Amino acid sequence: MGVQWAKIASVTTTGSAGSATGDSGTVSAIGSNPLPSGTLYAIYIDFTSMPATTDVTISEVLPTGALRTLLITTNVNTDGVFLVQLANATVAGAAGTGFVYPVVGGSFKVTVAQADALADAVAVYMMIAPF
Repeated sequence: MGVQWAKIASVTTTGSAGSATGDSGTVSAIGSNPLPSGTLYAIYIDFTSMPATTDVTISEVLPTGALRTLLITTNVNTDGVFLVQLANATVAGAAGTGFVYPVVGGSFKVTVAQADALADAVAVYMMIAPF
């Protein structure tokens, strides 16, 4: 199977204009379809009329429940595709040189802050090459 786009989540925000928040909770499936595991290349964020103060954090939920941050956008409200690369590390866990496309395991969380209150305020899609 080749590279594919998968919708990860739509987030509804609640609160006051410019300071509304929301999160997707842990998402591991859309309906009965599990989210793919594989190499993550890009994330597309689709904003629905959000203020320029909007922050979005997209994380992978690890088996322990800990979060690994994949992308943070700050003060962004324009739809866009964001390439995702993480800093390389050595086998010993020390900082390496260069960047790599992350391998992801299929559970994610999207958090939105400094937004306006709106149903389906932000939708997130990922370009993943499944294993």
